[in-house]
Amino acid sequence: PRSIVATVTFMAAGVATATATKSMHALGYVTANTPPIAFAAPGAAFYLDAAVVAGTAAALYGAIAVAKGMLPCKKDNADPAYCSALEFATEFVSGATFAAGLGLSGMTSGAKVAGFLDSPLISKTWDASLMFVMGVALVPLTGVMMMIKQRSKEQKPPLLTSKYAIPTNSTIDAKLLTGAALFGAGWGLYGACPGPAIVQAAAQPGVNTLGFVAAMMAGQVAYENAMSSSS
Repeated sequence: PRSIVATVTFMAAGVATATATKSMHALGYVTANTPPIAFAAPGAAFYLDAAVVAGTAAALYGAIAVAKGMLPCKKDNADPAYCSALEFATEFVSGATFAAGLGLSGMTSGAKVAGFLDSPLISKTWDASLMFVMGVALVPLTGVMMMIKQRSKEQKPPLLTSKYAIPTNSTIDAKLLTGAALFGAGWGLYGACPGPAIVQAAAQPGVNTLGFVAAMMAGQVAYENAMSSSS
């Protein structure tokens, strides 16, 4: 429920902000003469790229699993540096796969995100494609999370890491709602959230993107400092 509430909150805030500020026009993605956005099915190159990413990720995860099986990290003679390297490799492959997925799906495109958040009730350039991206992403995510929770319940060890990272906080409070609303507002203003913004900064390091990432990092540091001083 906590994740659902947060998602609904930041989506609503993003739509409201993008619509109220006319982000698509303000960011220069559309003009008054821009025709309605037409949906176009992905071409063969897209499916080839997706297959390459999926195949590469599967091969790398398999290699990590083999390396872990050759010298289990729970053994007394396990090398801490070796185990840490496997953990880092798993996190690196996961991050790279996620970044590739963001790029392939169009989540790194400010125009696509802002176009999706722009209310279809008043905008002729509403882009519904990201709705399908998020919907399809829920399918493997739900399956994997169910598998992880079941393995954890049966006290089976993780396949590639040392421990499970399952959220346990179920509290719905003002802190959650405020943070989600601010997140959504920033998303609606610029057309990017933290993950895609970092990918944008690496792939296309423009002034606007770098400024957004710098402001995001400054906000995180300010929050951490505020929490530290209040505790």
